[in-house]
Parts: sequence; structure tokens; C-alpha cells
Amino acid sequence: KPDARIFKIALKRLGSRPEEAVHVGDDPLMDVKGAKNAGILPILIDRKGVYKGKVKTLIIETLNELPLLLRNIQRA
Repeated sequence: KPDARIFKIALKRLGSRPEEAVHVGDDPLMDVKGAKNAGILPILIDRKGVYKGKVKTLIIETLNELPLLLRNIQRA
């Protein structure tokens, strides 16, 4: 089970709260589950489209999609 401690350490060093942060990663277990365990919104980067429909989280295929996704999240 992914440990939330590393995410919480990063938040503390940045002076941020979990609800103010997102974590972008390419591993459904270590990145997505770890971020969720820390209360951080995970975003999965799935360059080959192998996780689409299989992982319940926000998914992007390239980092170029990230700015638009973040703007849409802020509006919601």
C-alpha cells in the first residue's frame, strides 16, 4: 500500500494543504493511490492509453493537457 508520508512531507515543505495540491504521476499504484492516501488530487499521465477506463482518476495523455485540466478544476 503506498505510503502517504512522502506526500505529506512534500506538502509541509511547500507550506501547502492537501486540498491545494495535485500530484501528477504515471503509476496507478504509487502515484494515484499514494496521492489519494494523502488527500491530494491525483492526475495520471497515461501516454499510451492503457489505463483509460480502468483507473478512477483524472487522466491526461501528455503534460501539454495539464494547464487546461488545472484551469477546469479551478472553475469547478
